Amino acid sequence: MADLSAQIYQVVASPKQFLWAPFELAIVNIVLACVVMIISIMVLGTTPFLSLVPLVCGHAGLVVAGARNPHLTTTLQATGKYPPSRKNLAKVSKGVKYIP
Repeated sequence: MADLSAQIYQVVASPKQFLWAPFELAIVNIVLACVVMIISIMVLGTTPFLSLVPLVCGHAGLVVAGARNPHLTTTLQATGKYPPSRKNLAKVSKGVKYIP
């Protein structure tokens, strides 16, 4: 077999990260932590310092998950992109036939 030589692009090999966590999931974590902070201040009257706990814990969890699977965001985005199974297929002698 012939050797296949191809470049490995940095963007593919190392996806975007924000403080060692997958970028998109880290942004979602920050937004959710801000919402929890605002709600806890308004409803419970707590200090903003206590709302940093879910932010730090969530980010630490994302760092661990991102270390195990660096392409975690792409994996999550790919789920559910499959088309639904067809219901109008009929069996024929050589497989199935689509009936519109």
